[in-house]
Order: sequence, then C-alpha cells, then structure tokens
Amino acid sequence: MSQFVSLASLLLIFGKTQALPPPLGVRDSFSPDETKMYIIEEGVSPQVFRVYDVVDNGTKLANGRTFISVERGTGVADGFRVDVDGNLWCGWGGGAGLDGVVIFNSAGKLTQGAFGG
Repeated sequence: MSQFVSLASLLLIFGKTQALPPPLGVRDSFSPDETKMYIIEEGVSPQVFRVYDVVDNGTKLANGRTFISVERGTGVADGFRVDVDGNLWCGWGGGAGLDGVVIFNSAGKLTQGAFGG
C-alpha cells in the first residue's frame, strides 16, 4: 500500500493484517456469517459507519461503502455490536433525549430509536 497507514488502522482479520486508509477506527464488528465487516470512521463529521465485504477466504476487505452516516445533532455512536439477525446495536450519546441504544437493521435503516439513558 503506497499511502501512510497508522497502527490504529491495522486490523487483524482471520490471522492476517489488512491495512485500511486512515481515519478508520478499530471499533468493528462482523456480520453473523462473517462476510461483512462494519467499522466506524473516527475523527470525521458527520460520523460514518462503513461496511466492507470480507473476501479471499477472510484475508482481505473489499467494496468499502458508507453504511450509516450520523448527521450532526442526531447523536454520536459510541461502540456497537451485530446480533445474530444482522442488526447493529449501537451505544448512543449526545445529550438528553439521545443517550441510550439505537438499533439499525442490516440495510442500515433505524429500527429502534434511543432507549435507556
């Protein structure tokens, strides 16, 4: 890879490292069948979740694309996990009325607004 890649942008995937261009963070999760990897971009506004296809027997990521874009004033994702049905459960912050957990389906559509607090 010809461009600089920070240590935080190296991800361990099935025993091999795959370099991703900064500012991708290391908060990540796989789809239930491990064919997709979700990553939150760090240090960008709006905050962006990206999804990559896991290819070549789990040794590479391909076809990176925006999955969710968190617009200013709608909260901030703070960690996430994917459940067995492919839904992304995200810790959410941003102040009163936004703090809690939100759930996005595998198509990136909000299925449950913030609950908790």
